[in-house]
Amino acid sequence: MSWYVDTTDCSVSFVSTAFGGTPPYTYYWNFGDGNVSTSPNPVHTYPNNSTWTPCLTITDSQGCDTMICDVVYVACNQSPCDASFQYTYTSCNEVLFVPTS
Repeated sequence: MSWYVDTTDCSVSFVSTAFGGTPPYTYYWNFGDGNVSTSPNPVHTYPNNSTWTPCLTITDSQGCDTMICDVVYVACNQSPCDASFQYTYTSCNEVLFVPTS
């Protein structure tokens, strides 16, 4: 499994990769927040600034299954850091810095 966080809306695009066994495969995603999906490549939206452990179970047509879990940290809709300052030369070898963040 792989995933990508869209930082504009806190959605996570999940991608499953199945090989081996006997196709067709079925997919069961447990997103770790009480929501599930049976899509091979679902998109799920989590609350902002949170850590989740989604798990994917893939089952082949013979009933053989495999589960994988990963940790996903969702950080989005954050204001950019404003690390600004003003400075003034107070003497030939001295500068006064004043934060304006």
